[in-house]
Amino acid sequence: MSKYFQAAKFLPVIKGLFLYYAITGFACVLIVYSGMKIPGYKIPAAILPAFGTTWPAYILAGAILILVIPIAEELLFRQLFLKKLLEKLSEKNSSIIVAFFFALANLFYSSFTPALIFGLILNWLFISTKSVKQCITLHVIKNIIVCTLQLLLVKGVIPLDF
Repeated sequence: MSKYFQAAKFLPVIKGLFLYYAITGFACVLIVYSGMKIPGYKIPAAILPAFGTTWPAYILAGAILILVIPIAEELLFRQLFLKKLLEKLSEKNSSIIVAFFFALANLFYSSFTPALIFGLILNWLFISTKSVKQCITLHVIKNIIVCTLQLLLVKGVIPLDF
């Protein structure tokens, strides 16, 4: 078995994914069932139809959103920015700054607060594992889930009439 896919190395990715969906899932329940307004949360428009509504367009969108963007963002935000800031600032300050800019960069297809939370989790993962591979893996898994849910919503498999 590959050294990378050993359970001990994959555990931080699972923790990060669970933490992200626990926090954002709780926020969604509060928003939907209590009517509470949480700053920075909005229901984002589905991004998949922006590429077109044919299956080839969905496949292209999926490839970009699931592979290209996570790899590019992790190399830029974690491997480059966070690593450089950690040389000059504390872990806390570096993490907050990078997460803030990560959230701003993701405003096109995400709400600010969930992107900020995800950025903080990715920063924690990078700092604790010293591996951008772990961050890429977490980002890819999260985007697979998001793209799958968006496709199911767009195709009407999951109704959005709560």
